[in-house]
Amino acid sequence: MCLDNGVHYKLIQSLLLEGEPDLDCFDIPLPWSLNQDGVDKRVEKFRSGEIYVEYVTVTPVPVVLVSRLKSIQTGNEEVCIAWKRLDEWNCRVVPRSMIAKASEIIKLADAGLPITSKRAGDLVDYLTDFESANIERLPISSVSQQMGWQKDSEFLWGNTCLHRTTTESDGTTEGSTDAEESNSVAFRGTDDAAEQLARGFHQQGSYDQWYTMARRAMVHPKAALAVYSALVPPLLSIIGAPNFVVDWCGRTTTGKTTVLRLAASCWGQPDERQRNSVLHTWDATRVWIERTSAVLEGLPLILDDTKRASSGGDVAQVIYDVTSGRGRGRGNPGGMQASSSWHTVLLSSGEAPATSFTQDGGIRARVLSSWGYPFGKADQSTAPLVLELEQTVRRNFGHVGPMFVQHLIRMYDKWPNLKDEFHSIQDELVTRAGNQIFASRLATPMASIEMNNAFGWQPIDLVDELWDELVNEAGEADRSDDALRSLVSWAKSNMHRFWGRHPVDQKGHPKAVTASLAGRWDSGDWEFIAFFPHILDSLLGGWGFEPQAIKRTWRDKEWLDVEAGRKGFDKQHRVCGERTRLITIPRKAIEAVEG
Repeated sequence: MCLDNGVHYKLIQSLLLEGEPDLDCFDIPLPWSLNQDGVDKRVEKFRSGEIYVEYVTVTPVPVVLVSRLKSIQTGNEEVCIAWKRLDEWNCRVVPRSMIAKASEIIKLADAGLPITSKRAGDLVDYLTDFESANIERLPISSVSQQMGWQKDSEFLWGNTCLHRTTTESDGTTEGSTDAEESNSVAFRGTDDAAEQLARGFHQQGSYDQWYTMARRAMVHPKAALAVYSALVPPLLSIIGAPNFVVDWCGRTTTGKTTVLRLAASCWGQPDERQRNSVLHTWDATRVWIERTSAVLEGLPLILDDTKRASSGGDVAQVIYDVTSGRGRGRGNPGGMQASSSWHTVLLSSGEAPATSFTQDGGIRARVLSSWGYPFGKADQSTAPLVLELEQTVRRNFGHVGPMFVQHLIRMYDKWPNLKDEFHSIQDELVTRAGNQIFASRLATPMASIEMNNAFGWQPIDLVDELWDELVNEAGEADRSDDALRSLVSWAKSNMHRFWGRHPVDQKGHPKAVTASLAGRWDSGDWEFIAFFPHILDSLLGGWGFEPQAIKRTWRDKEWLDVEAGRKGFDKQHRVCGERTRLITIPRKAIEAVEG
């Protein structure tokens, strides 16, 4: 029996006994007949005034429908069609539209179904009548194009459905892949790439060996961060938290890829060299990453080495796409195409911080950046640990993630309490962040990570170990500060372009500089630097900042002197004897960012 496309063997085996279907269990309506020699069509003909019967061969092999599948996302149905060839039964799951049109069903010839264009129409008619006559005995299973949480607290971990009756023994997950027996949802990818993704999520080796090695590695906070972050995605929809990014950055050969393999081993195959791996690289298109994120609902997306991305702009855009949790709106010839949504955590590595590829403050605030050596040092003292960790996770993986999901399923009635606990941790971290705006925004992803301590085997407290470092990284990520520093630096190197510091002749009269003026900056005991709006916007945009977002942030921080009663960003000043509106930055703001 050959199965593919995620079809469940037990489901089909219930109808195909020991590889030979009991063809008598099906109702075969006229004018069709079905036996081990194939499908025939009964045709009545007239000759010499008499009626006689002929049997026309539609296919020289028996063909049956054995199940129906219905998508919980779209409601669309598919069917599993089976045929025998060379003493072997083959199955394909196809859209119902394929068995409803001769020009479509002929495509199954590529899969080995012996059908010709001459008889394709007859086969369509036969399958239509077959389905109608056997509709009540054909089992129907729910399928999903996304992994993660499904109906009734079920969770699709690759091709395995974890549910209330799933058992665990000695760290071994025995999830159901039998949709008929458990009435569970089954994974059904929209294409071969999605099916390949699902195959990466499986189990191998021993949980005990993985656990022993992981605990040794997790005495290093940045390695522990990898495991805890990898376990967050199933929690996000439960606690109502947004997606985020965890990024390990630093020079090469410091253990960044190893720490991603440790994270990947929580869920499945961590070796990126294997065809079916949970660990991927940044050498992928934006569309692939978007669609992969949609498939990996409730599971982490792990991408190694940002320098393999096509451009820095792609890295920035992917961070935005993944953390937004929704795919791009697209059209098709028939109208609008439904967009996908997802809950995930992007785990990334690179020599440069992922935030260095963008000046957008909103994107940068969604990234937890961990700079430096994940295992403390990169020398002979840590080399044996890293090598042993690499070898262990390649042989033992796919245990702790499903165990965590099963723990959450057993806590199903207490999910509302988890949400309250999350908000409590979040509030504590916001208080700890004080008046540091970007640091307070880190409270949300950090609180999500802190939530997964349900196992009780945390060797360290991540908040105590990493919070200050992450806050410092967040401070560096505050692009409004960087934007103001850049602007002040430019102003100091272009003082002659400001009214009040403009060049004058020997008599003290201003030289002809009005065409190149950038704003006003009084000499002596000055109180502000003011810029013409178009000059300021051009400078910020040229440096990669978003001018409107930066000005809004400056205004919120009271770093702009705005005219009373106005909702904009400017204030009137006199330049060259004329009143004009300028973007005014008070001296106290400049002194604040310059220390």
